[in-house]
Amino acid sequence: MIAEPSLNLTAAGQGCCIEPIECVLDASWAKNAWFAIGNGGATAVLMLTVLFTSWLYISLNATKANKSRWPEARVLVKRLRQEFLILHVLFIVGITLAYLGMYSVMCAKVTHRSLSWVVFSQMLASGVVAGLLFFKCLWEIHQVNVAVEKLRDFATSEEKEMDQTSRSSSSLPLRSGRSSADSDLDVEDAES
Repeated sequence: MIAEPSLNLTAAGQGCCIEPIECVLDASWAKNAWFAIGNGGATAVLMLTVLFTSWLYISLNATKANKSRWPEARVLVKRLRQEFLILHVLFIVGITLAYLGMYSVMCAKVTHRSLSWVVFSQMLASGVVAGLLFFKCLWEIHQVNVAVEKLRDFATSEEKEMDQTSRSSSSLPLRSGRSSADSDLDVEDAES
């Protein structure tokens, strides 16, 4: 039919072949569409991800913020938080499109049913592992945040204890071995 579009299969006695040929044409169009969307889209989005990563790296180092000073680092984190979220979303979209593109290529190139199951199994296993790794990263971020909150609470409680200790020690009477004259000299030295 491709070589001779005007060929009439019904007149040639092969009218029963029209439905399977149309089915294959429809299925191949869908695979070609997934190929174009997957590979073209993945290439575009992943290239954009690389470009955006470079720009964020330059932005991090182009600011005057000293990352070892917590207030300045906190300003930097707050200002670039949305940009890093956009970067992660772009990366996830790019990888998803790349999976679709790879799957469509493999489906288009495989000619045996047993190999199609191998391709499907590989893609499914890879997708499951990628999903598990993604959720593992989210879990680790959550655990680090919980640990940091505990450290901050502990540090805050220690500061409160130190303040209370310093307040209570400043209200203690003078030590018994010193005379009032010695304490008066200390006060005069401090004033001068």
